[in-house]
Amino acid sequence: MTAKRIICVVEGDGEQIAVPRLVRRILERLRREKRVSVEAERTICAKCGDRITNPYNRERQIGVEYFVEQASRHRPSGILVVVDAEERCVKRVDGEERLGPHLLGRARQAAGGIPVSVVVANRMFEAWLLADFHSLRSRGHFLPTARLPRWSDPEGIAGCKGWLRDALGRAYSETKDQPRLTELVSLPLRKAMRQRSKSFWKLYCEVDKLSR
Repeated sequence: MTAKRIICVVEGDGEQIAVPRLVRRILERLRREKRVSVEAERTICAKCGDRITNPYNRERQIGVEYFVEQASRHRPSGILVVVDAEERCVKRVDGEERLGPHLLGRARQAAGGIPVSVVVANRMFEAWLLADFHSLRSRGHFLPTARLPRWSDPEGIAGCKGWLRDALGRAYSETKDQPRLTELVSLPLRKAMRQRSKSFWKLYCEVDKLSR
């Protein structure tokens, strides 16, 4: 019987399935899956990243505060917010607070004392999949002829979904391929994988903290 429950807040339909699966894999790796569950069926989907990052407005149902309030109604032991950075971190104005800490401060105020973590995928969730590009290709999940840009920094690649489309040799589906590849991607435990995607490693560390 599990004693703790984590509820996720995500921005898209693909993440609504993929993020809880990824959290569950991390819990299994931490050997905590028997005492910590991820409430996949209660995952809160904002349908758009801007609905999470925009200023709070309860009537319009926008702002990270609104979605954290929805998650807190289920009385979880922890809330995990995952949102894509896209260009929001890249084009940050000098002196402007970074997106992650900014959202975390707002989320904590709305959480009513429930532990909450915010992870900003740089630039998007799909970059975490590209961080394991060579392993996925070697295991036959990408075309053997697939290539990344020569500089191959997954978190610096614009148009990650386009690169996944080329790697798969067909149209990329967020609702089908994202959850499927999430089950296959290597967790960022080795130093090289952590360096390829620091935001993926942050996700691992935040799940670790929420599940203790």
